[in-house]
Amino acid sequence: AVELFHDNSKKIETISTGVLITGSDDGDGGAKGDFKFLNTSGTLKMMFDASTAQFEFLDDSSATFGSGDDLIIKHNGTNSFIDNNTGDLYIQTTGSGDDIIIQSNDDIQLEPQAGQDGIKVIGGGAVQLYHNNSLSLYTTSTGFRTSGQGEFDGGIRLTDTRSIDFGDSADLSIYHNGSDSYIDDAGVGSLLIRTTTNSNISIKSGSDFMAKFQSADSVELY
Repeated sequence: AVELFHDNSKKIETISTGVLITGSDDGDGGAKGDFKFLNTSGTLKMMFDASTAQFEFLDDSSATFGSGDDLIIKHNGTNSFIDNNTGDLYIQTTGSGDDIIIQSNDDIQLEPQAGQDGIKVIGGGAVQLYHNNSLSLYTTSTGFRTSGQGEFDGGIRLTDTRSIDFGDSADLSIYHNGSDSYIDDAGVGSLLIRTTTNSNISIKSGSDFMAKFQSADSVELY
């Protein structure tokens, strides 16, 4: 071995597998105290802080993983980065019933591509969903709204007394009150039921006709 001492106390020695730091021996052949790592210019870039039992990477210092720096974790003095350069990035928990919780004191934003909005979670506000960088749906204090046409492949089901309202002042409502169903026109203007030319309108009870309205022809009542 090659051994290095300070004030007659051994601090570092070489061993067959590398280097052993034994200064301030903790009884297990290890060491206690701060360990500092400087770059070639002498600037401190990383250290082990014994008082807090943690590794500290200073600004613009990176922790890299993989043979080709495939995963990089760093802070540049302003923002923090988890930079995955190869394959997929998995954030996962393997414990049964364990959740993944992402917390922020401000907003949370997911960008599928750089500068392209995907999901925004506004602190104390809305959750916004985007399609191809255009806002499509967002929550409000009373529910949610869409910025375009909504499509519901599984249909829409409302419980009793819940209504679908149309018009700025709920001028037209469709609902079921638990006993009867209503198409309730409570706004201005008339209630018009229209069909295209050469199409008929029928009103049935089950399979039995109650009325037929023939296009440009007769009205039949049953």
